[in-house]
Amino acid sequence: MKKREIFKNYSRRTVIKAMGLGAAAPFIPVFNAEAADGNAPKRFIVMTTPSGHGDGYIPSNPGPDYVNGESFKVLDHLKSDINIYRGIDFGAYLKILGDGRTYNVTNSHPALAPHLLTAAFTKKADGGANDGDQEAVYHSEGLSIDQYISQRLQENPETQTGLKYIFAGVKTPENAFYHQVYGTPGASIYPQVDAQTLHSDIFNAADTGGPGGDEAFARRLAERRSVIDHAKAEIDAIKTVIATEDLHKMEAHLDAVRELERQLAFQESAGSLSCSVPTLKDEVGVYDERYRIDGENMMDLIVQGLSCDRSRVGTLMWSGAADNTVFTTKGLVIAHHALTHGAIGGADKVRGRNLVVEWYAERFAYLLEKMKSIPEGDGTMLDNTYVIWTSEHSNENNVEHNRTNIPYVSAGRAGGAINTGQFFDFSNDRRTHGDVYVTAAHAMGFTDIDHFGIPDFCKGPLPGVLA
Repeated sequence: MKKREIFKNYSRRTVIKAMGLGAAAPFIPVFNAEAADGNAPKRFIVMTTPSGHGDGYIPSNPGPDYVNGESFKVLDHLKSDINIYRGIDFGAYLKILGDGRTYNVTNSHPALAPHLLTAAFTKKADGGANDGDQEAVYHSEGLSIDQYISQRLQENPETQTGLKYIFAGVKTPENAFYHQVYGTPGASIYPQVDAQTLHSDIFNAADTGGPGGDEAFARRLAERRSVIDHAKAEIDAIKTVIATEDLHKMEAHLDAVRELERQLAFQESAGSLSCSVPTLKDEVGVYDERYRIDGENMMDLIVQGLSCDRSRVGTLMWSGAADNTVFTTKGLVIAHHALTHGAIGGADKVRGRNLVVEWYAERFAYLLEKMKSIPEGDGTMLDNTYVIWTSEHSNENNVEHNRTNIPYVSAGRAGGAINTGQFFDFSNDRRTHGDVYVTAAHAMGFTDIDHFGIPDFCKGPLPGVLA
């Protein structure tokens, strides 16, 4: 874009017109258009929520014409970006193979949390603890899928990033239920649960690396500076001819342009024009409102961190397994974990679980919409990302700790590697969650693996999912 074309589009009259439309409004289109330049990297995001999805999310009509269940109606507008999977089981429990080998992953939250993202066998850290002890710590014998992909990306100089991964926890207590993410067998990783600390870890400009010798990047950077400099000059000129009562409006616009200038300085240091530094929101309100705001802060940090290419792998853990949040904003008075135990077929508990899952589906929509708002290439950041949402139990059919039909939802096309907008029902040819992760690895370009976790329970990528 030539300098004269920029100035033609952003005249003094345009700046004045924008005063009622929002600060710096006339300059945003240029920035969005520039953000679409270049080839975007593939990213991978995992989101885990506790205690299953129950029955309310289950869609009907397998294939592209599926109809969302009650809990997922809030995702209707995103159907073309989403896949829902059914018939995915934890294969490694109570299984005795023909050669006498036995796999029995204990059916408790602490034992299944490490199994969820690794599909590997889990062992008690304290061999003397009882299997059903909810305080007993279990660890996985394998890597979690997010860490596997992160490590593969870091092996290649062309896909290395300043941060190996971004791992955020939303009010996740450091107890027996958080052990889900494994960079090495037997050693779980605890998430960063303080949003301000995570913000500093991601957006410390001194560690971003800079654009190097990219002439096209330098040109686009100079063009954006021209827009900002021109805007500041026009606003200063307008301030000399407008009424005193309108000066505060122009000062607000000038503040907004200064904020764009600050963002541009970060983008220069990051070497990416499509990223911006998020502003953390204050936590206010009842507990589940604060929970929501904390989660949105963490999602903003993950999305913008990946958009800035600080990392290409992000994991979000909502509280860990067996969470006791009471979702009062949904009209509930019973904690989530209690809704999944004790006569769970009762109408009030079924309704309560559906409302909780609806609450988390609203948060999933927030994450996807955030990525869809960032233009990249011919599409958006979501088009270049693969997102998986899951939980350590299903609780379908009113069965406590049900280990069949583990809920899996995915979103994004991973740069065209994934077919989206479908309900995949494997009920007649059941698959295990290791196959879900083989599919994810293939989508991210690692097609050399044919199993993930315990090999005996993997068949390979899920049919029909990969493009």
